[in-house]
Formats: sequence, structure tokens, C-alpha cells
Amino acid sequence: MKNIEARLQVLFGKFMKIVFLLIAALILYALFYNRAFIIYKFTPQHQVKRYGITWRTSLAKAKQVAGEHGREIMVVYINSNADNAASNHLIEDVFSSDEFKDMAITYIPLLVDIRKDVTPSPTEKGAMDEIIKQFDLGDKFGRVVLAGASGYETRHVDVQTETVDVLRDKLADGKYVSKPPITHPVFRNPFKKRSAARDKTNS
Repeated sequence: MKNIEARLQVLFGKFMKIVFLLIAALILYALFYNRAFIIYKFTPQHQVKRYGITWRTSLAKAKQVAGEHGREIMVVYINSNADNAASNHLIEDVFSSDEFKDMAITYIPLLVDIRKDVTPSPTEKGAMDEIIKQFDLGDKFGRVVLAGASGYETRHVDVQTETVDVLRDKLADGKYVSKPPITHPVFRNPFKKRSAARDKTNS
């Protein structure tokens, strides 16, 4: 009787090891299958949601995304919560328009927002200073810059009272072409996909 119990314990131990290894293998496979999603999820995206638009805040990240997806970078330089007419016009009249939101999808929107009475963190200030230096922005609030993925300016518009249509045409030199949103990796169930493929094969 004791020998039987001992053998059962050994068999149970082996069975549990097999189950554990199988579960571990399935987890590793799922992680490998979703490696693009994991890399995206744990890589800083340097984004901020402001004025109804999701902006990049790092020039390096904007250049990377622009290069990967064949897009141009749209830099917007404003002084918010201040008595700056150009910035206020962009915030109140331009950013909320469907046309500008389409531009923010077509281009990689990069925001430099010098907010009155708001002290940025050292990291945020460093990122803004880099963009200001790269495009020689200085005190040119209200300037919208179009740049290539290399980070060099193609053209710019110093916004005063321009409508969004005029801004778009000036920025794109009358050659604006709307592009679809950039898609990001999502978590996928590898086993569900394989099952669907198997069902399709069997049908």
C-alpha cells in the first residue's frame, strides 16, 4: 500500500511539473506573439492630451514615429494662459476644428506650450528647450512649423488670425493630403487566432 502511495506521489509530482512547464511555455509563447505590443507598452511615448489633441512632447520621439510611418512633423509653439493673441487664436479657434484634428492625425503633432504660472519639470523643460533651439522659435509664439522626419524645417506659418483652412494650405504649400490614423500594437490572443485559422481550413 505504501509503495502504491509513493508511486502515486511520484506520478503526481511529474504530472504537476509537466503542467507547470506547459503553462510556462504557453505564457512565453503569448508574450513572444505580442512582443510588439509589449515593447510599445513599456516604451515611453512622450505624449500629452491637451486641447482635445494627443501631442508628442519629445523631438526625438516625434522623429522616430515620423520615420517609421512616413509622416511629417507639425510643431506648434504657443504661450497659453497669457495675453498672447496668436496663441489664444490657435487654442480657441483652431485646435477644436475638425480640419486641425485631421492635420494632427496626418502629421505627427509636436507641442511646445509655455504655460503661464506653470513650472515644467526638468525633463519637460529640457524637451521644450531642444525643440525651441532646433526650430529657432525664441519668442515666436503662434508659429506652426512643418518638418521632415529628420527634424529639419520645411516651412512655417506665423499664425495671426488665419482660419484653419488657410493655415493648412500655407503649411502644406497647397498640397495637403489627409492620411489615416497611425495604428498601435494591441494585445492579441494567439490561440484564438490559430483556432479561427483552423476552423477556416476545416470549412
